Amino acid sequence: MCPASTVDATATLENTNGAPPVQLGTIDTLTFGTEDDPCSLFGLGFIATLDNATPLTATGFPSGDVTPNRLSPNINVTFTGINNVCNMHLTGSQIDGDYTNSTGILRVNPGTPVARTLHIDAVSGCLGLFQVGDTWGFQADFKVDPVQTISHES
Repeated sequence: MCPASTVDATATLENTNGAPPVQLGTIDTLTFGTEDDPCSLFGLGFIATLDNATPLTATGFPSGDVTPNRLSPNINVTFTGINNVCNMHLTGSQIDGDYTNSTGILRVNPGTPVARTLHIDAVSGCLGLFQVGDTWGFQADFKVDPVQTISHES
């Protein structure tokens, strides 16, 4: 779990039109946790950072207020353990989500159970809790500020 107050993200959005899939923009930076207020997993503190800008693509037309989307390709995330107790690197090709115009909420991996679309490709420490090849999933709701409206014009 990560304290909501420690999540920091920036994105670049594009004014685009066309039939899905269509790129809406990129998630430029994304960090969960801080040195003073880290995320916690099995009692281990860490900071998670997106290593590279990742495209955000609409995968379907808006249905009412909600647009299905996907983060892909080449998702790379580094988990840096507080005091280097647990360090990991994760990779993946896509994470599904959706965006709601009225609330400005970008939901990442909203399904139940959480889709485990990332894979650990490097690990050090971690008390043997995680291994290379383990799959990983996470969920998050991001408040987009300022709120954007996704629509489709024929």
